[in-house]
Amino acid sequence: MEHTRLMTGQWLASTRYLLSFGALACSSAAGGEPGVDEIALMNRIEALVELPEKAKPLNQYSRNYALAEAGNVIAVYFLPIEIKWDDLICLEPPPDFNPRSCTPEEISEWRRQEDEAAARRAKRGASRWFSSVDDLPYIFDGGCGFIEVVYDPAIDRIVSVQCNGYA
Repeated sequence: MEHTRLMTGQWLASTRYLLSFGALACSSAAGGEPGVDEIALMNRIEALVELPEKAKPLNQYSRNYALAEAGNVIAVYFLPIEIKWDDLICLEPPPDFNPRSCTPEEISEWRRQEDEAAARRAKRGASRWFSSVDDLPYIFDGGCGFIEVVYDPAIDRIVSVQCNGYA
């Protein structure tokens, strides 16, 4: 069973999913609609990228892009999850982690937070341009469910493709 601490200080456990709705953090600015140059960059990266062996096909990922200060494009690909709200249990804070039923208010708040986060990232199979790398979705684990790609447009090359580690 994996645990994710939410902003409310409550603990959530999902017996079916490693990534639950508090795990992917996004900031609010997406930068609006991408211009012709950004669309061309996203298309070029997607044409060049070779995902790691353990990765799923590219079209299963939410694909999120931003220009870094060094001129490289950072791409963050992740597999969106379907949250099974009925499978969730709440846990008391450490050190006990005693399971208990979630209240309707807790579930409502978590659904609201997930809906807001989902609105700020690309949908499964879609690409989205962000105005800053600071606005990209991120997580500190997730294996090949979360992949970072670095593209250098000056040499038209993918410089790095990495699956995240595991927590």
